[in-house]
Parts: sequence; structure tokens; C-alpha cells
Amino acid sequence: MSISALIEEVEKLSPVEQEQFLRAVMDIVGDQSHGLTPAQQEDLTKRIEEADAHPDASIAWEVVKEQIRIERDHARSKGNAAR
Repeated sequence: MSISALIEEVEKLSPVEQEQFLRAVMDIVGDQSHGLTPAQQEDLTKRIEEADAHPDASIAWEVVKEQIRIERDHARSKGNAAR
């Protein structure tokens, strides 16, 4: 399966299922440092632990994308009005 096909399948999942998928992938590659220094790996681990401890403190990616889309569309409409 190609990466693009896999991404299309993941996008069909619910947000909860996407998170489960991401965690499963991270479990698979988690032992690999991916070029991170020990300090970077420690910081990343702390951030993940913080996110797990306070899930309500984060914003879902879908919400962030929608906010960006709205702001972009608003900026474009202001630019078109000035013409």
C-alpha cells in the first residue's frame, strides 16, 4: 500500500481512531530516535506525557484546520474587497 493510499484510509477514521492509529505507529517507531538528541527526545517525551495528562488542554487538528481556513478565507475576501 502506498503512503498516499494509507493516508486516505487514515483520513476516513474518526478522530479517536486516528489518535489510536498514531499511537500505534509511534509504538512501532518509538524506539528509533530519528536523529533527535537525547535532550530533544526527553523534551518530546515530556510533551507527550503532558498531553496525555491534560487532553482537554489541546485543540483537535480538525478544529485548527478549520480556524486556519476561516482566517485564510477572511484575509482573501478582504484582499479582494480592496481591489
